[in-house]
Amino acid sequence: MPIGRRWGIALTAPVRGAGLLLPDKRVWKRSNPILFAIAASVWICVAAKADSLPNLADTILYKKLAHNCRRVDLKAWNHPTKQVLRKYQVPLYAIELCNSDKYPIFHVDLKYDLLGPTDTFFRPFFNAMFDANGRNPMAFVERTSANRIVMISKDYGKPGECVISHPGRWCASFEDYNP
Repeated sequence: MPIGRRWGIALTAPVRGAGLLLPDKRVWKRSNPILFAIAASVWICVAAKADSLPNLADTILYKKLAHNCRRVDLKAWNHPTKQVLRKYQVPLYAIELCNSDKYPIFHVDLKYDLLGPTDTFFRPFFNAMFDANGRNPMAFVERTSANRIVMISKDYGKPGECVISHPGRWCASFEDYNP
């Protein structure tokens, strides 16, 4: 029995070396126009989203939150947040200090999806970073395929603003950008 039959889609086992699950030929012949329409609409939505995203310099982070930023030499920089980044194995590529050196922006590669399960990695990581930064706000510019900015601020209990939070301590909001 093909994989996925219980959902009404017949998927064959992966073709060796292809790395993809391909639709069963019988289903493909019957639903080729439908699958093409779905694939085309997904492609159009992805292309439209990429065109509508702001460049990094035009994001809320750089337009409203962070001012007078300066790059810091990573080798000479020493701060408790650096130890937290090492502990959680988060590669740091650059750091900017903004707002009189009180608002760090960490340019990193996060190994997990920010919109996935957050309890095992992101909550403890953001909690440790928040404490190491003296419970002050900060931001992460994520450089992988998601191209997402995570802005950590103090949680003031405003509903709807936090995507991930530790109630009463910190709140994380996201913004996507065009690299």
